[in-house]
Amino acid sequence: MYAETLPQLIQDHRGQIVSGAIDRVRLEPELAGLIDSRCDVAAWFHRIIEALDRWPGIATDNQAERLHFTFGEGCARNGIPLHQVMRALHLLKSRIVDFARSQGLARNSLEIYVEEELENRVSFFFDWLLYHVVLGYESVRPLHLDKPQAPKKQDVRDLPGWVPL
Repeated sequence: MYAETLPQLIQDHRGQIVSGAIDRVRLEPELAGLIDSRCDVAAWFHRIIEALDRWPGIATDNQAERLHFTFGEGCARNGIPLHQVMRALHLLKSRIVDFARSQGLARNSLEIYVEEELENRVSFFFDWLLYHVVLGYESVRPLHLDKPQAPKKQDVRDLPGWVPL
């Protein structure tokens, strides 16, 4: 029963969890652009938690892939740096795990195992989700991870005050 209770408890309290995650995002000044953007982070967070019951099989869910791909595209189009999106996801993940632990329902080794299994599911899901967000983001703004270009040698003629002889 506990295995069904904890995920349901998370879904039942998704408003509280999302609100807490958004509060954490707001506390980080670097993420202000994400909150102020046209990307609806709170609605996206809600949809992530709503899908909790599908997380084990989510890797084959094309509709979920599209949702997160589209969110990544939207963030890129709105000029939101990718690291801000990634940090917001980390904060939501942390909030979900903190909420699960705070329930204090684990009274025996089986229930502790269920909590750990939930953490594993959450980790797997967020890795999968982040992958699709980055794919969407890169479809708009490709990341240039090539070798850095060698610094251009400065020509003496480019120095201020240079006068030809």
